[in-house]
Parts: sequence; C-alpha cells; structure tokens
Amino acid sequence: MGGNQQPEVIDRHLQEVEEACQRVASGEWNTDQFAEYIDQLAEKLQEREDFIRQIEIPPEAIEDMREELEIGFSGIAHWNDGVARLAQFVDEVDVAHLEEGLELCRQGNDLLNEAMKVNRDNFKRVETMYRESSTMS
Repeated sequence: MGGNQQPEVIDRHLQEVEEACQRVASGEWNTDQFAEYIDQLAEKLQEREDFIRQIEIPPEAIEDMREELEIGFSGIAHWNDGVARLAQFVDEVDVAHLEEGLELCRQGNDLLNEAMKVNRDNFKRVETMYRESSTMS
C-alpha cells in the first residue's frame, strides 16, 4: 500500500468482495451462499447511499461540495453496477461476470476514496478560512 494513508474502510469492503468472488470461483461457496452475500452487500450499499443522500448541505456550501458529491455518487453507481454484475454469476456461472463486476467495484472504490480525499481537502480549506477570519476580529 505504500505510505499514503488510504481510508481502509472502503478498501476492506473491496477485499471482502474479492474474497467472496474467489470463494465462489473456487467452489468453496455454492451459488446460494454467494447470492446471499451479494444480497447483504447490496443492502449495505443502499444504506450508505441513503445516508449520503440525506446529508443536509447548507446552501452556501453546495458549490464547494458539488465535486465531492458527484465523485461520491459516481463511485456508488459503479459499486451498484459492479454488484449487479456479480449477481449475474448466480444465474449464469461465468467467471467473466466476476471479473467485470470486480473491476466496476474497484473503480467505484477509487472514486469513493477520491471523494473522501476531496472532502478532507475541502474540510482543511474551510477550517483554515474559519481560523483566518476568526483571528481578524
């Protein structure tokens, strides 16, 4: 991973998905077990998306947060597409579904990490502006 501080929460989800794909591809899991895992994963993603959509953004902050939100929603869309593709494996046992699904999940993961990085940068900027304005008084 190197020295950069990656948020490991999202990466952990990606690792779990990769492990689940390996299990079903190797025959350790049958398609029912995999389907159950995919259902749970889809549910978690839906909860996360609902949570993000419910965040109330003050009107004056919307412009600053637009980029982060667009990247974040794009990341979630990639994850959802990836999970939908993984689910196709249950109906048609073809490793291509796993590979393509994982690739979409990885892209979604990168986008969500990027959104979190933008978030941290914005947060630092807002914090700095706030400190500067409060020292002027």
